[in-house]
Formats: sequence, C-alpha cells, structure tokens
Amino acid sequence: MSDIKQQLAQHKYALLLIALLVVAKFIVVPTLAWQDATIENNRLLAKRVQKSEFAVNNQQLATESADKLVNQITLMQGLLFKHQSKSRFQLAEQKKIETLFSEHDIKITRLAWQKMIPTPEWGVTHFELRVDIEGELYDLHRLHVALESQTQWYGVENFNFKLEKLRKREQGIDLGKVTGRMNIKLFMQDPNNGNKV
Repeated sequence: MSDIKQQLAQHKYALLLIALLVVAKFIVVPTLAWQDATIENNRLLAKRVQKSEFAVNNQQLATESADKLVNQITLMQGLLFKHQSKSRFQLAEQKKIETLFSEHDIKITRLAWQKMIPTPEWGVTHFELRVDIEGELYDLHRLHVALESQTQWYGVENFNFKLEKLRKREQGIDLGKVTGRMNIKLFMQDPNNGNKV
C-alpha cells in the first residue's frame, strides 16, 4: 500500500492533470455544447416571434394589399374575351372589327388570322389578326381611339404605315391618306385555367 501511495505522490501532478481532463471531457464540454444549442434555439425562437409580431402588426396592410390584387385581377379578367369555340370567336371578332373599321371610314384591303397560341401558364389563348388598311390619317386616329376604348383589350402592334397626298389648306395642313398594316392581338380566357390572370 505504501508503494501505491508513493507512486501517487510521485505522479500527483500527472494524475491531477488526468482528472482535470476527464472532468473537462465528460462535464464541461457537454455543458458548453448544451449551452450553445440552447442559445441557437433561443435565437431561432426569437426570430420566429419577431416575424409573427411583424405579421400581426401588418395584417391590415396585408389584407389591403390582397384586396388590391383581387381588384386588379378582376379588372384584368374583364379585358379578356370569354371562352368560346375558336371559329365562333374569330368570326364574331372579325365582324366586329370590320364594322368598327367601316364606321371610322377605314377600308380593310386584307384581313388574315395568324396562328393561335395557347398560353396555359397564364390561363389565356392568344389570337392575332393581321389587317391591311387604307384611309385618311384623321380617321385612322379616330379608329385607334375606338380600339383603345373597347371593353375587351385589342392590342395594336407592329403598325407600319405610309403617308400619301398631304394637302395644304388655308387653315394648315390636311393630314392626307394613309396605307398600312397592323397586327391586332386578342386574348381569350382558357376554360380550364381562366382564373390565373
């Protein structure tokens, strides 16, 4: 027994160091890891609380924004044509466009439907009508205003024209004749996805 005491006395610093390392390994390190995990968890919970408070405090603003979006969607859907068969839609719109052009003294020299393009991600089908025209520039301006004031949207694109026979009058310049081509875009609601817009 004295042998053991002697060896313990001889290696007391080494044994003390081993005891400190064991305490550090099995008590201090797990405690620090637990504290770090608790601090991180508390930080995440505080972030959630902050986001929840922000959402609760701004609920009225979110509701108002949602109402505005619903109103804009309703307005956009009003610009689209209601779904119907392709041939019925094209015939009805062609008659309507021919009448509108005729009422504004613009002569249609050629009218052709272009390829129909379904756009399911937007819930619409895109139609395009190519129209070659002749008339007075003043009447063309009136026609353009009439197209823009329609309930459904008629998008005029790629409008190319040539002015001819500008005439002078006592009160200024008469606008003269115009010939040209325009593409008119129309959008019809898709019956399966009509509420996406």
